[in-house]
Amino acid sequence: MDPMGNLTAIKHKKWRYWDDSGYLEEERTYNKGKLDGWVTSYYPNGQKNEQGYFVNDKQDSIFRIWYNNGQINQVGEFENDEPVGFWYMYY
Repeated sequence: MDPMGNLTAIKHKKWRYWDDSGYLEEERTYNKGKLDGWVTSYYPNGQKNEQGYFVNDKQDSIFRIWYNNGQINQVGEFENDEPVGFWYMYY
């Protein structure tokens, strides 16, 4: 629903997605139907799985991946939907 209480097909602001068991799978931020802000996916145990930032439907900025125990796995950056710079992997 939009702020006026009307049904809308355009995604806007924060959207949350759950699996069939009721666990939060993903949170996405939209601006008028386009990804614009943080997108975060989760493991069934509630720990973050991946997180990236989008601008106008393109990945742009820091990107992180975690192990299911909450420890960081990878950190890198995107610019205009392309990976850039150094990517760090932790074991």
